[in-house]
Order: sequence, then structure tokens, then C-alpha cells
Amino acid sequence: MDTKESNISNLKELIKNLMVLTFVEEEQNVDTISSQQSVASYSEVKQQPTQCKIKDDSNLYIPNDIYTEINEFLQWPMIKTNDIPQKCKKEKCIHRFDTTHTIELLKIEEEIFTISKMIEIIIIKSFEFSCICKEYQKRFCFFCKQNVSDNLQIFYEHIRSFDHVQNLEKTILDHKCLNITMKSKEETTNSKCHKCEILLLKYHKSLHQHDENKNYEEIFLKCYKQSESQRNHLMKEFDNYWYNIQTYACVPCKKQFKFKLNFLNHIRTLHNHTQNIIYDFCIPCAMLWIVNKAYCCHSFSIHCNNIMHKFLVNSLDFVIGELPSRAKELLEHVEETAENLFKLSETILKSDLIKEKLLTQLKSLLSSKFPKLQIYPFGSRITGLAFASSDIDVLIDCEGDAYEYNEYHKLPSLIYYMDITKKCLQKDKDIWDIQEILKKTKVPIIRLRHRQTGLQCDISFSNGLSVENTKLIKSINEACPPCRKLILFLKKWLSCCSLPGPNYITNYALTWLVIFYLQIQKFLPSISTLIKQKNKSRRISGWETGADHEILAVVVNKSFVQLLREFFTFYGHFNYRDYVICPLIGDTVEKKNFIDIFKLPKAMDLYIEYIQESVNNESFRIDSSICIQDPYELSHNLTKAVAPLTLRAFKQYCKLSADILDSML
Repeated sequence: MDTKESNISNLKELIKNLMVLTFVEEEQNVDTISSQQSVASYSEVKQQPTQCKIKDDSNLYIPNDIYTEINEFLQWPMIKTNDIPQKCKKEKCIHRFDTTHTIELLKIEEEIFTISKMIEIIIIKSFEFSCICKEYQKRFCFFCKQNVSDNLQIFYEHIRSFDHVQNLEKTILDHKCLNITMKSKEETTNSKCHKCEILLLKYHKSLHQHDENKNYEEIFLKCYKQSESQRNHLMKEFDNYWYNIQTYACVPCKKQFKFKLNFLNHIRTLHNHTQNIIYDFCIPCAMLWIVNKAYCCHSFSIHCNNIMHKFLVNSLDFVIGELPSRAKELLEHVEETAENLFKLSETILKSDLIKEKLLTQLKSLLSSKFPKLQIYPFGSRITGLAFASSDIDVLIDCEGDAYEYNEYHKLPSLIYYMDITKKCLQKDKDIWDIQEILKKTKVPIIRLRHRQTGLQCDISFSNGLSVENTKLIKSINEACPPCRKLILFLKKWLSCCSLPGPNYITNYALTWLVIFYLQIQKFLPSISTLIKQKNKSRRISGWETGADHEILAVVVNKSFVQLLREFFTFYGHFNYRDYVICPLIGDTVEKKNFIDIFKLPKAMDLYIEYIQESVNNESFRIDSSICIQDPYELSHNLTKAVAPLTLRAFKQYCKLSADILDSML
């Protein structure tokens, strides 16, 4: 881009040629524009999207088959539903993980999320040659010679319209540096210029008085700086629109895609070497599409005229606004809340009677069917991270030999064990209430309630990986109480932000986010360091779990508020697009290295062996919004089901929370 575009050294020449000037009393602070101010309010939209008749002009609409999915987001923050719909949704979404990422797809992804030069030029020049008047909330478009709302969303839709782009091209087509040289006669033929018309509404003065009393150069400079500030604000948002997109479309092929990986493969197959195509997007609709360059402006206008677009712009459903009030209240009493949560979890951890009663009754019930039965509790009630309502997770090893089994998911007897256990539980209905049986999940479980204690219980029949993870987290929490305290507080914060859940950010994933942050801060060792210290291999399902649990006490020389604020700052600005969070090595790894696996660090040799062992082995998923590698099961992305909107909310809420804590320090 020519540096002359952003340089105002040619101010006097521009003033001479640009006769439409608008008085601005004071510069608006663009950084404080709220989400409500930065989107349009379309009063003509009076009906729900499901009642709308969709016009298929170029297939740039939000199609009926994804209305249901969008409607779930229309109630953000998420309203929790029962487990059965979540299960169904999960089973439907599982197909998006069938395709492997490639370097070629990563390059295509980088391309589709880079704003096109054409759109960038339109934005820069349209803001540069427009004038705003704060009092009247109007912006005068120099190219179209008309008033437009100063609302950023409305003005952006105007400058992307076909008529505006045509007018812009007519004006600047012959100017290499894209500076405008208009004939002054065009603007002086009228007795009143647009600038004067606006000013006369306020001051009721004559054109002659106005011309004598106003300093054009000062007015223009103020107007120019404000337009530049708003333009930079908009471009900053567009630089990060990777975090905003939920759905995808191909206009030439008239196809829609719910998942990014499917869209990338479509482009690779049909459009990767096609000339004159462009990628366009709409942040209010969380949508990105590919279109022929010649029809880019037409397609954007069609999209903006769609009733669903207007509804979403008006409703702010894909806009992440302020931090929820419950989260704000939580941050106002950080130390007190953190201490109370810690004491509560300590009480639960030391109260083993309830937990032991459940385990004893469960073992007694099943031992008659499985004489070699072994039962292993795991999860938050063991790690010291439980609240009163936390469930208890139990691994059942029916034959006493499945704990270290390498291919547990291929055991032909797994379903048999689940069925026998189910029948035993059903015979003892006074004690056990079976609520759900999940056989097709990654880890098959029986979900039930222990009537006598009221505890929820998840029974799994896999291997000992979860149990070993529990031991590791427990040892870290014992060595570093501030870590445990952070996790407990952030579990509460996550709940206040309506972000936790199976398709959101699980408490287990949050735990490793905290541990990883403390590793980056050099308070905690990497998991590979603990494995080296132990120097005694223990493989479970092929993965190394032989970590040293006797961790030296960790001294943290920061206050809890400082740790919390730095956690929010770290994840509020983390580059989720390009990096994987890897607690195993206590550092990040570029996503592309999980494609070219021989560039992975030596600590991940087991993962390389795993990938080379069989084409059927599932690779680590780098196509999700957040990538957190399990420290033991290295092929498992703990957050592969997290939606882009959830990540955007998490990132934004982290930034807002850090700002609140900044004011407290």
C-alpha cells in the first residue's frame, strides 16, 4: 500500500480539492465504542428469521438447514439443556473430525482469513474521504455525495455497496496514488455546500458568516484524524476475524458448510488455482464466503439485504458484549471468594465418608459378577477441585487387567461389561438411578445417581489414563496451592460467563490452561521434566504416564490477584490461530508442526510413533478453535469441540476481566 495514503502532508492540496467539510466539535473516542453503537439498528426488521421468506439471488443467505444451529447461538450466553440433546449434537458433529489437516489446507486457511487488498483499499479510501458530524450522527460520503449514518456497521455496509464502489472507482481510477483531485466548480455551483447545510442547522447563520468565521484547515485536520481513528479501529477488528466466523459458503457452487475443514477441502478441490476469486465475510452473521471478484460488491449487497442478516445485526447475537454481571461481581471480591472456594473444596476433599459409601456399595454390587473387579475413583473429588455439586468419576476394571490395556476401545467385551453392569444397577433401583448410557462416545460411560448420597456418578470402562491424569493433577495441586486456588476460582468464573460444558470449555481443559500458564511463568515444571525425573516408564494405551508425583513445594512470589490478572492477560492475547498449548513440554508448538510431525520436539516421539504405526490412528486435531494437547494422550485435543464463538467470548472476557483487576492493583 502506498505510504501517501496514510500521510497527511498533502493536507493543503486535499483541502483545496475537498470542498465538503463538516465541523466536528471534539474527537470521538473510537476505542470505547460499545458493541451496541458499532452495529446497526434496523427498525424495519419485525419478524423472526424462521418466518422469513428467503430470496436466493446468489445463494448468499443463511440457509434453512443451519437456522437451527444459529438459533442455539441466538440465546447467548448459553442456556443449559439436558444431556440428551447435547449427546445427539455431539454425534452429528463427530464427522467433521474425519479429515486430516495438511500444509496446503493451512495455507488456504491463511488466505481466506486475510482481508483482500481490494476490500482494504475500499475501506481506507472511503474513510479517508468522508466527514463526520458527531451532533447529527451523520457521515457525509464524498464519493456518493450523500449522508450516511455514522454508525460503523451501517457506514461499512454503505461503502461495500455496488453503487459506492462504482462511484469510488470513477473518482480515483486514474490516480496512481489514489489521491482525489476534484474540480472545485462541481462543489461551488450550489450556493450552499453540504458542510454549510449541516452547520446552518445548528447555528442558523448565513453562508457568508460561516465562511468568514471557520478555519477550514483546522476543521479538516480534526475530521481526517477522527476518520483515520475509526478506520484503524475497524481494520483491527478485521485483522482478527478468524475468531468470528461460524459458517462458510461457496457462491459459485451454491454450497454452504458448517465446518471450516470441509470448506477448506472444497476450495482445495475446486477453487485453489482459480483466478479472480475473492474471500468475503460478514462479522455480524459470523459468515465467510468465496465469490468471483467481479461480483464481490453485488454479493455483499445481496447478503446485507437479506432479512436474516438484518435480524442478526439488530439482535447482536454474534456480538460479544460486556462481561456478564455475575462475573463482574465475582471479580469485585477476588480474595474473599478464592479463599471460600478453597476452604469448601478442602472440606469436600477430606470428607471421604460419602465417597467411600458410594464406592463400597458399587463394588459390593458388581463383585458377584466380576470376582477380579477393581474400582478406581478419579476426577475433581480426588484432585481437590470439587464443589458440593461435583460428580464422582469411577473407572471399573471388570477383569482386573484393563488398566494398562493398549487397545481398550477394540475390546469386544466392553459392551458386554456395560450391559452386565446396567442389569446389576437396575436390580438395585432403591440405591441406583440410571440416567443415561453413552456407548458411542470416545469414552463409553454409564451416568447414574446414588440415591442415598445424592451424588452424580459417571462409570467408565476404558483404561487408566484418566486415573493417572488425576494423580498428576493432584500432585501438582499439593505442591502448588496457588495453582489449585486459581483453578477453583476460574471454574466459578467460567460458570458465571456461561462458558463451561461438553461442547464448550471443560473443567479438565481449564485445569490444564492454568497449569500451562504457571509453566510459562516458570513456577511449574513441564510434564516431560517430571517423566524424566521419575525415570520409570509406565505405558497406558501406548502413552507414557510415568511422571514423578513427588513434586517439590512451589514458591509463588506473586499475590493471587496478580496471578489471576496475568492469567487473563495471557489468554486474552494468546494466538489461538497458529499455536497449540502443550503442557507436556510447557510451551507452545506451531500447528503446522503437527502436520510435518518430524519437526515436533523430541518429547513427542511417542506421538510420531503412534502416527506412523497405523493410518487408522487419529491425529491431533489442529482444526479446532482452541488446541490443548493432553499431557499423556498426545493425540487428544482437549478442546476440539469448542466453537469459534465460545473462544471469542472466552478471549474477550479474559481481556475485560484483566482490565477490572488492573484497576484493583
